[in-house]
Amino acid sequence: MRILWNTRCVSKGVTLVVAILASPALVFTQSAPPEAERRASQLSPFTADDMLKVATGVVLDLAEDGSRVAVVVRRLIDNDSVDHRRYGDPTYLPPLRGRLEIVDVKTGAKEMPFTELINVRSAAWSRDGQRLAILVPREAATADGFPTTALYLWDVARRSLTEIKPSQPIAVNSSLAWTPDGSSLVIALRSAELDREARTTFKTLTEGPVIVHKSSEPFLEWDLLGRSARTRSVATLNLSTGTVRAVVPQGRISSYQVARDGSFMIVMEDVTEK
Repeated sequence: MRILWNTRCVSKGVTLVVAILASPALVFTQSAPPEAERRASQLSPFTADDMLKVATGVVLDLAEDGSRVAVVVRRLIDNDSVDHRRYGDPTYLPPLRGRLEIVDVKTGAKEMPFTELINVRSAAWSRDGQRLAILVPREAATADGFPTTALYLWDVARRSLTEIKPSQPIAVNSSLAWTPDGSSLVIALRSAELDREARTTFKTLTEGPVIVHKSSEPFLEWDLLGRSARTRSVATLNLSTGTVRAVVPQGRISSYQVARDGSFMIVMEDVTEK
């Protein structure tokens, strides 16, 4: 350590003496260790390809006892074939493929019900946390076709996946809710005729030679088309027989929630006039 003295005349008759304690770290700039320089030279830049491979996890549902959580992990690189020309088409199913993981909250252990990437949109745990209902929308087989859905049950104890085939097709935008006894699911239904009407309207608005919008009508056609996806009914699905029983008639249903004891249901319906 060195002591540097600096004597300066501040005013007449007053001399200021400053002592600076100088260490080698203050006087000289130390270079980085060779090992750090070597590691820095080996780092590769973050590229656009790396960005496409970034994984994002979305929690679908947490078991009531907090023991397990259903998570879907998605990457942009697995969903790069979006047809932006179909934006606003209620019958178009943009890809949201991902890896479904069942995670044990205490141990972090993971189970994969599906070996392939799936387009899962909704999942719900049963009250006892032993079964997971999984709704998987499927893209249309042809360009003129419409998306369909498949319903699966994951059994935690057996580690098995079973497909449930309902008597009526489940809506692509359906949510899932269990009845208290675990025998049924509350689902949303949508007729194929509604999809055909929506597809026809979309083609008219986007491919027609002349498109006219009138402010005198309750809704502009484009807004009305966007709201048409809410037109559906609510029903219960018996998991043993696959039979469907209507609960709420068809309407513009925004959301629905089953009471804890299953005695009633809260339904939000879109009744906006303009």
